Amino acid sequence: MEGHEDERLCGKWRVACGLYNYNLRDVFTWRLLKTLLMGQVCSLLICGTAVSCQYLADAKVETPMLQSFLNYAMLLLVYTTILCTRKGDRNILHILKTKWWKYLLMGVADVEANYTVVKAYQYTTLTSIQVRRPSLVSEKPYVNGQ
Repeated sequence: MEGHEDERLCGKWRVACGLYNYNLRDVFTWRLLKTLLMGQVCSLLICGTAVSCQYLADAKVETPMLQSFLNYAMLLLVYTTILCTRKGDRNILHILKTKWWKYLLMGVADVEANYTVVKAYQYTTLTSIQVRRPSLVSEKPYVNGQ
């Protein structure tokens, strides 16, 4: 009887401390790896944008909205195409009918935040902007309101 009680307590302790024996296939799923890969690609693109903005600022090129235009054009092309191919409540027409104001509000906030970041490269260094950037730029995944 005592052995069964010890096993039960040990099991509770293992749960509390998180000492589970996980199979690596259960932890590293395709969805997790795809998410990590997309995050790394996004970080690489942000880094490329930051470096190019710094070079343009050093060359006295002052076009913050034009610098962000390509990013927004690519977002429009990719996400509009994806939403047009969906059916039902996830279609672009349904989303625009019901959540248009959320997209408009977040779009304006995102454009202004990116304008501020790109404009900041004219007055300071790449390092100081990258330290302050998370507080300036809104996160794009929150646009869909879910």
